Amino acid sequence: VIAIRRPPHARLPDSQANRILTLSSASGVLTFAPFETSKTVPITILSDSVAESNETFSLQLSSPVNGNVINGNVVVTIVDSPGFAVSGRVTTPSGQSLRNAVVALVASDGARRTATTSSFGAFQFAGVLGGQSVTLTVSSKRYRFAPRFQQVIGDITSLDFVGLE
Repeated sequence: VIAIRRPPHARLPDSQANRILTLSSASGVLTFAPFETSKTVPITILSDSVAESNETFSLQLSSPVNGNVINGNVVVTIVDSPGFAVSGRVTTPSGQSLRNAVVALVASDGARRTATTSSFGAFQFAGVLGGQSVTLTVSSKRYRFAPRFQQVIGDITSLDFVGLE
């Protein structure tokens, strides 16, 4: 099993555009039955909230017993999840759109993002990773808003906030 984690302090060499990635090396034994030519190797990917390009690494097979390894070096590509959209509107208690309110989204890993509402009170966050809980809050000069807690398992639309007087 290969675990992949992207802590904020770890960076790859400049040749890899400083993308964040840490690989935990692992070794083990793959046993092939007679005439079997392929195996699945489980890889654990630990998600983060960073949108980034695909990542690659090598998996090397060596030291065969009672057989041969024809191509022992396999390149693995991890396709980054594009994430989901979280969107909605912010309105006054009377239902009017509230512009220039600041909506904050805090992911379960502590990553914080903000969006300012449009003249229609609309906001949107793109690339929110699934499988996590997020907290959304709204800041406005005139109104208070109750925070919202959401589990992200797909696109979330119509996440509306109504101001409290």
